[in-house]
Amino acid sequence: MQLGFRRMPSGGGAGERYHHGDLRRALIETAIGTLMGDGTTSLSLRDLARRVGVSPAAPYRHFPNVTALLRAVAAEGFWHLSRTLTAVNGATPAEQMIRLGHAYVGFAQRNRALYRLMFGPDIDRRADLDLAEAMDAAFAPLAAAVSALEPEDAVFGALSGWSMLHGLARLVIDGQVAGLGENARHKLITNAMATMVAGLRPRRLW
Repeated sequence: MQLGFRRMPSGGGAGERYHHGDLRRALIETAIGTLMGDGTTSLSLRDLARRVGVSPAAPYRHFPNVTALLRAVAAEGFWHLSRTLTAVNGATPAEQMIRLGHAYVGFAQRNRALYRLMFGPDIDRRADLDLAEAMDAAFAPLAAAVSALEPEDAVFGALSGWSMLHGLARLVIDGQVAGLGENARHKLITNAMATMVAGLRPRRLW
């Protein structure tokens, strides 16, 4: 796994491994581990219960079905993306945008299966307020960077930037630009973000 989530203590039976409030986290982490291991989203709560070491009925206290679990997994991914992007620090607004681009695509590269789930058709993003909040948090660092370059229309600019970044990320994780090599892919991201920055700079000539 690449996300560095908090680990559950190992050993012992279910009663020894979990106390109140831990099972939901354990189910999410186990689902992410399975996802990152084989890329499948064909999870079942019964199988996750077996992996975690609790009764088959226990997961239903936290998730009514596996779809709800997948939404929670996607939300966890967006929170981690938010932390990844928030940690980026560029000396200038233009440098910040370029570094955000590399951080975003890097996240997708390190967490391919999770990234695909986060943006894939298996998730109804309108059905979960927690997921919507996590997505907003992931969007915020990009919106803040864009607002420094074009404050009058920061949301639209950030959406445009996210569209570009998502396209770049999918090209990379789907192997569409694998033939370029790592240095060339790095240059591709830098050039794409620099082009976007040039388009966002306030125009004072007309």
